[in-house]
Amino acid sequence: MRVNGCPSLTLEESPNTLKTAPVAAIDTTCVGCGVCGEIAHAAQLCPSFHKVTVVRNAGRFERFMQKLSQRLLPALRAA
Repeated sequence: MRVNGCPSLTLEESPNTLKTAPVAAIDTTCVGCGVCGEIAHAAQLCPSFHKVTVVRNAGRFERFMQKLSQRLLPALRAA
């Protein structure tokens, strides 16, 4: 898995008990450098390929989702 040059792209055991093959995973040392290339981009693993959109004049739904994520994500990180 290190062929592409990304030190954070590794193999893990599959969480699905029916699959015996290992799966690609990004460990916690990823800094989003983009070195992982097409492999992680295709698997949507690397945060450097995350698409960010800017919301201007947010409506009620966008404001609600922002408040929800600001409260929910820290609680999930602590768990």
